[in-house]
This record gives sequence, C-alpha cells and structure tokens, in this order.
Amino acid sequence: MLNQYTITGLSTKQLLVEIGDRIRKKRIKRQLTQRMLADKAGISINTIINIEQGKNVGTETFLLVIRALDELPGLYHFLLKPEPISPKVLFELQRKEPKRVKPSKKH
Repeated sequence: MLNQYTITGLSTKQLLVEIGDRIRKKRIKRQLTQRMLADKAGISINTIINIEQGKNVGTETFLLVIRALDELPGLYHFLLKPEPISPKVLFELQRKEPKRVKPSKKH
C-alpha cells in the first residue's frame, strides 16, 4: 500500500503503473467499460488501455480521464495554494529552527 513515505521511492514507471491501476479500479467501481470511459472522456479506447497498463500519456489526456471518473476533487490538495503566513507566525517558526548544529561532547 502506498503512503507518503513509500511513494517517494517509486520510479516514474512504477508511479505510472500505480496510477493506471488506480484508474482501472475506479473505472470498474463505477461499472464502466473501457469503451464507456473512453467515450465519456472523449478519447480512444486504446488510450484507456495504455493508461491502465501504466504507459505515459499527456497531462491533458490524464485530466480528461480523471474528470470522466469524477475524480477532479482528488486533485484539490495538489492544486491548493498555501495560505499566507503572517509575519508573526513566520518569525516564531524561524526562531524555533536551529541555526547550527553543535557537536556532542564525548567524555
């Protein structure tokens, strides 16, 4: 199972395979055939097959599929702009960060 720690160790190819598998599972959960999803996304069935096999497709194609699966809300956190940090909070955060590392004293 992927989590924030294991995902960083995956190669680009492994991530594409994982994304393709997730898309296939979402499609099946929504009871859509590859043809139905392709039609809904406005792309070819071969493109759906390629995505599900972990092959690289363009960003626009990926977004068309995500939209057709009603999964755009899943991109919310990625697209979310960070809230501005007040100068006071920023000062507090910077003050707590160590400025240097002192060597430990060995006896």
